Amino acid sequence: MKNELIKLADHLDKKGLHTEANYLDALIKRAEALEKRASLTKTAGIFNESDRALLKAIAAKVGAWESASMPGGAQERPYDGS
Repeated sequence: MKNELIKLADHLDKKGLHTEANYLDALIKRAEALEKRASLTKTAGIFNESDRALLKAIAAKVGAWESASMPGGAQERPYDGS
């Protein structure tokens, strides 16, 4: 999951959505700190419901911004983590 969040943050940076990318970077760093403190080998499942809600809100905003910015209403392929 961490690698997917890093890819998403990079994607957002490339789109000029630096605030959202910075938020994801902060989440990644938080997860790494929790992982280190708990001596976990995986980061999956350590985000709380508040974090998940914020990630969903960011995804919705990104989708809306990208749709609005496409000329002629063309739809870009949504980010799929790859």
